[in-house]
Amino acid sequence: MKYFFDQYYKCGDTQFYNIFQAFEEQKKTKHLPLYYIDDDFIKNLQNTKRPKNLSPKYLQTLMINRLRDIRKKTNKLKLLYTGGTDSHTILRLCMENDIYLDEVATHLVSITNDIKTDIEYMPGLRYAEQFEKTIIGKINKIHPTLDDMIRKLESDDWFMDPHLLPGRYIHLRPYSLSIIIKENLALDDDTIVLLGNDKPMFKIENGTIFWTRPDAGHAEAMGIKQTIPFFFDKDNTELTVGMSYAFLDCFATKDLKKDQFIEYQSINDRKFKQKVLHNIGLYSTGRGFIDNHLLGKKEFLENIKTRRFLKELEASTRPDLVDRLFSVYDRIYDRYKHLPYAMEKHGKYCSVVGRYSQKVPILQDKFGS
Repeated sequence: MKYFFDQYYKCGDTQFYNIFQAFEEQKKTKHLPLYYIDDDFIKNLQNTKRPKNLSPKYLQTLMINRLRDIRKKTNKLKLLYTGGTDSHTILRLCMENDIYLDEVATHLVSITNDIKTDIEYMPGLRYAEQFEKTIIGKINKIHPTLDDMIRKLESDDWFMDPHLLPGRYIHLRPYSLSIIIKENLALDDDTIVLLGNDKPMFKIENGTIFWTRPDAGHAEAMGIKQTIPFFFDKDNTELTVGMSYAFLDCFATKDLKKDQFIEYQSINDRKFKQKVLHNIGLYSTGRGFIDNHLLGKKEFLENIKTRRFLKELEASTRPDLVDRLFSVYDRIYDRYKHLPYAMEKHGKYCSVVGRYSQKVPILQDKFGS
């Protein structure tokens, strides 16, 4: 089974899987880099009707049927497990419905095997271990090493390499998603890796609700073939549409009038967050600190996992790597600060200005065009 969910930055007529390569093109052409996700996926979303049944059970039926379909069509089926509600739901549905996974892989954070640094992954791994050698072929715990960080920082311009940095997110940890998948999961044309991407997100403009995607997070899978972003599957867009309506149905109509960006992560009310999670057919992990993203979704040193990783790096035989890692922010900012809509400064850090993908209007009974 061959599958490619394409996404890219386009600057003029040229496509890139790394935003900084796109910025270099912008310097020459003055074109603004834009973010696009798979054309077939967008086409399939358009005019898809709101399902008559939006119950969590029906949404899970759509998930289960697609998992069985993928299992039949591919020789090896693997899951990249990140510990969160999205990949945890995929894992549980496979186990509860006897859908064999050749491999469940997870990329850990600690370079010293400290369970406190990797605590977010532990509950799910313990659950998965019950099924190893039965419904799961093997569990692959990918441990980063000091050598991985040394390799990453060999070049001062490592952030220009789409293998080290696909998309736009400037990682402080050793691994990119490209490294995790391409170097650790033995990809070929008859292997599929399931990714838990992602809960619906919406942009409201002038009273119209749009389905869209920002390039943060999701764009980290740019250019990686044979991976299916399970909740954005171009061959199962009824699920994407159904989850979107189920998400929005949690809100009062008056709360969907003002211009805003709506995503699960930014919901502060934890009871309401659990309501949304249930409505869109996803399982809780059973751990509030995971469901509510208390460890790993924030940027810079507000991210607890990253903070603990950097402490390990400081205590290693190469503490100089910390300064080298942080110096990249100044280099990137100085190189691109003059470009419009390129960089934002956050104290001693910087980040790339986010970009939205194509926007699809959400009407009362269907997605528009």
